[in-house]
Amino acid sequence: MGLKSEIYIDDSRKHPTTYALSHIRRLDLANLYQQEKKRLETEIQKLTQLAETKRENQKVLALQYCFQTLPLFERLTVVETILLSASATYPLVDQAFQEPESG
Repeated sequence: MGLKSEIYIDDSRKHPTTYALSHIRRLDLANLYQQEKKRLETEIQKLTQLAETKRENQKVLALQYCFQTLPLFERLTVVETILLSASATYPLVDQAFQEPESG
């Protein structure tokens, strides 16, 4: 996946501390979440099609298929947010602190 981890242990007797840091290249992260986005969209599409086919004669089942998409849409929102952050040409935090353009 490209995730790298660094671990540092401070062995001091009074205050032993362990530090851990994980990092990944933006491009690797974006590729990983782009695949997840496609998977979620495919799953949502399948459930929506199933709901459509059951809509006329099995309304309860069709509704259940629709409800099954809700957690997928929630996950898709998270994935798209991460993609937006990973794909930005500069960090979104930097954008937040920029002065608005006057015009």
